[in-house]
Amino acid sequence: MPKLKTNSSVKKRFEVRGNGSLKRSKSGNQHLARNKSTKQNYKGMALVQHQEEKNILKHFVPYSN
Repeated sequence: MPKLKTNSSVKKRFEVRGNGSLKRSKSGNQHLARNKSTKQNYKGMALVQHQEEKNILKHFVPYSN
């Protein structure tokens, strides 16, 4: 039986930190960004909530115990 593949969209949208938690980019930085303040444009990354993190890993990342 071949290995299960990790979901490609999850690979692109999340980063795993050193302690195993997930980082995601915040929304609203692409379209019509010129009308937003500089603070809004530089708001960067956020952590994924613990329960959502477990769901993401369970459903989209195989072999992530």
